Amino acid sequence: MDDKYVKYVWIILKSAIQELQKDNPGVSHEELYTKTYEVVMNKHGFRMYNGLRELLTDHLKQKVREELISNLNRNFLSKLNEVWIEHQTSMRMLSDMLGYMDRSYAEPRGLESVYILGLQLFRYEIIEFEDIKQELRQNLLDLIKAERFGESINELEIKNICTMLHTLGKNTRHVYEKIFEEPFLAQTGKFYDLEAEKLLENEAVYFEQEMKLHIEKESARLSKYLDEETEQKVVKLLEEIIKKYKT
Repeated sequence: MDDKYVKYVWIILKSAIQELQKDNPGVSHEELYTKTYEVVMNKHGFRMYNGLRELLTDHLKQKVREELISNLNRNFLSKLNEVWIEHQTSMRMLSDMLGYMDRSYAEPRGLESVYILGLQLFRYEIIEFEDIKQELRQNLLDLIKAERFGESINELEIKNICTMLHTLGKNTRHVYEKIFEEPFLAQTGKFYDLEAEKLLENEAVYFEQEMKLHIEKESARLSKYLDEETEQKVVKLLEEIIKKYKT
């Protein structure tokens, strides 16, 4: 397989992947799989894998990131959920179609599979892009704060975003903790420190009783959309605040 033909095949594959990202596939799954097989089998897996990485990176930067930036001040979490679902769907389809490259090129070399590569790039180019990261974090913190004051919020939206963060951490808590949980616990500590001070000023006799009621309410709310470990950390945090102000 000469270099000229490899370039020709890559042009076809690139076009097919781009159409797939638009949810408008113009090449059949079988044809894409066959052409990928042909390229990788003839020892051009490097060009295929790195071409895919560049293509996904460009798509995330130029299309997905720009869409989210334009929605920073309106329905941001909804838009983020939408593009995340679209990205996962397209990456699953690409993973199926490029399965031979995964097995015969990426895996033997210790490279990420197509699907995991797609998750990594979404994390680096979207979620950890500073403007998006800050907006995501602030939206989550503001929603939970609003609920504490009795406002109705979209709990499923928060749950979906938190699940996304776990997924992007390869089902570890690292990304979730860094982007959301740590600032959330800091905000929660400040909020209940103030609550404790108010209670001691106005209803000191009922301080412990009222704080325990806060724990129950907080735990009931958070169990609907945050993971169990975060809920437990919040309960422990509030118990420590009670001890601090009782002494």
